[in-house]
Amino acid sequence: MVMTVSAEPQPDSRFAASRQHAPIDGASVPALREFWRGLTQPSGLSVAAACVVAAAAFGFCANFVTADWMARHGDLFAWGTDDVHAAVTQKALSLAMPTSGHPRILLLGDLASDVNVSAELASAAVAKAGEQKARMIDLRTPDQTLWETLSIVDQTRRGFEGGAVLVLCHSALEAGPDVLRELDRHPRIGLHSPSVFLELHRAKITSSPLRQNYFVDNHNYLLARAPAAMMNLSSQVTGRTRASAIAGRHTESETRLGGGRRHDSHLDTNLATLDRLVERLQQRQWLRSALVAPPRKAGDDLLRRRLKEIATRRGILLFEATDATSSRLGVLPQAIDAVSGSLREGS
Repeated sequence: MVMTVSAEPQPDSRFAASRQHAPIDGASVPALREFWRGLTQPSGLSVAAACVVAAAAFGFCANFVTADWMARHGDLFAWGTDDVHAAVTQKALSLAMPTSGHPRILLLGDLASDVNVSAELASAAVAKAGEQKARMIDLRTPDQTLWETLSIVDQTRRGFEGGAVLVLCHSALEAGPDVLRELDRHPRIGLHSPSVFLELHRAKITSSPLRQNYFVDNHNYLLARAPAAMMNLSSQVTGRTRASAIAGRHTESETRLGGGRRHDSHLDTNLATLDRLVERLQQRQWLRSALVAPPRKAGDDLLRRRLKEIATRRGILLFEATDATSSRLGVLPQAIDAVSGSLREGS
């Protein structure tokens, strides 16, 4: 009698080892739970380390990125060689630095199409100062608002030796408080100042108080341009092209303010701001200042009359084109020549 013994099927030897060492199901659950907890719930140590690094970076910037440093290296935050706002920021901050004592003429206000080709004529007018060796510093920007001009003037020291020519534009005299609010949040130039802070208060616009620290007071300007600074730093190390490669995406948007409303109803408020701006110039004890009126347009007789009143009351010069078709190209050198002449007479 033959007995048949049925044998249990044997597992394939190829998978035996893997089954032998595979963890049991219950052991994998805690591991997954710990992984998920570490992924979604950072430890106190990692949070503390991140806070320490952030505080150290902030402290470094607050102590390193000063007004004096920006006066020497402000072009590091430029989107390109044609970034006029970065250039004006750097030149304005340098106004507080010691000079050789020669008088300086500041060209302020609007860098408009009808006067932006007059640099050579303006330089020739300044050269008439002759023995005084007056130096012209062009601090104009496209559509420069009165608030931006105020922030530039605030960079000068009391007793500044020189004069100023302020080129006015219609957009500056028609800008509403929403333009000021936009400039506070997204500044085009890195020059937050006490005068501008007072203007924000007058317009009932809430803004962070000044901390007397350049990095803190101008962090919106600096952080918005941080990509340009990083690219410019890397170009100094690698020798590659500076941030001009991406300038077109940023400088064009900064050239003209887009969202602010402009209307003649803001004229009274802006003329009052202009009057305070001229008073600020006089507080600096400048020798002579002049205003260049915006191009003529229909229905601006009230504006012309009010500008003459401010000029007469404050004792400053006012220059304007003779008719609506005249360009300010010829008027601007006349204004600079008059200020240069007053520097000679006052010496």
